[in-house]
Amino acid sequence: MARGTIFFGLALCVASIFILLATPTNRISSEFMPIVIGIPLFICGVISLHPRKCMAWIRRAMLVASLAAIGTLVGFCWIATGWFRGVAILPMPLGIAGILAVSLTGYSWVSWRFLQYQLSRKTRVLQRRSNP
Repeated sequence: MARGTIFFGLALCVASIFILLATPTNRISSEFMPIVIGIPLFICGVISLHPRKCMAWIRRAMLVASLAAIGTLVGFCWIATGWFRGVAILPMPLGIAGILAVSLTGYSWVSWRFLQYQLSRKTRVLQRRSNP
């Protein structure tokens, strides 16, 4: 899971660079969100390569991704409802927020399932040791 976290963090950073290169003029703040979220995920992934720190740092990466997913879902809803408020909707921020929210939610779910699997595996090993 540590390598997956590193890959996901780097993928967000690369996606942000491509987005920035695709729009050389009008910079908007949502173009920088993938790199802002990708750097902490990358750092958590690198630290979680250490065997003793793996579970704790994967939990921290999951927390970062979950909070970012909630924030981007709120931002996506705010941008999407701008049409009802009479605000012109730009497709780039809406697309960035939507893709980021879906990918972060998926990462959070996968890391949650990984942590549940690791916990159940440790519990089974401890039960086997205590019951000869």
